[in-house]
Amino acid sequence: MEIKQLGRNRMSIRLSEPELTALGLSNEGIDCANPATQAMVLALLEIAEKEVGFQPEDCLLVRIYLLEDGGCALLFASPQDGPPRRWKVRRHAVSPVIYAFSDVDALIGGSVKLFQRYAHRIRKSMLYRINGEWRLAVYPLDVLENRSLAVLDEFGPRWGEGPVAAAWLDEHAELLIEKDAIDLLSSYFG
Repeated sequence: MEIKQLGRNRMSIRLSEPELTALGLSNEGIDCANPATQAMVLALLEIAEKEVGFQPEDCLLVRIYLLEDGGCALLFASPQDGPPRRWKVRRHAVSPVIYAFSDVDALIGGSVKLFQRYAHRIRKSMLYRINGEWRLAVYPLDVLENRSLAVLDEFGPRWGEGPVAAAWLDEHAELLIEKDAIDLLSSYFG
């Protein structure tokens, strides 16, 4: 059993399958309307009070998550604390997405198609060469929709993403086109 106090009125408890069995339950048998499940929750609250001093001020919300290993995780929270926050990670518009091309025709074809369809959605682009291959760093403006990146996904795999990958390229690769690489490739070969 793993008990973590997440705040004054918050706590999580993780139970393995053998621990659930010892309490007379199984992963499939957990039901909040079941008296055995209710008794398990009350017993766990008593254990938590003894072990970590968990004493919530008011009533508690209990969420039970079934785990793939046959165990479960319980999250206790006071309703006044509100529901737990869920964070969605979004790529920032100034972060590059870097594509790898071993074939120059794929690089040119992807650049031309991207320029024809979504040139207005690209903030900047740079072209590098390393170990006989090309790396195209693209800074898209359509962070949520990713239509511009979907075009390049047809022509080459993503090699990296973010400022760390761009810094690695700056240090280890040869910079061929520093500004507007997609525009320049499209104007020469499109």
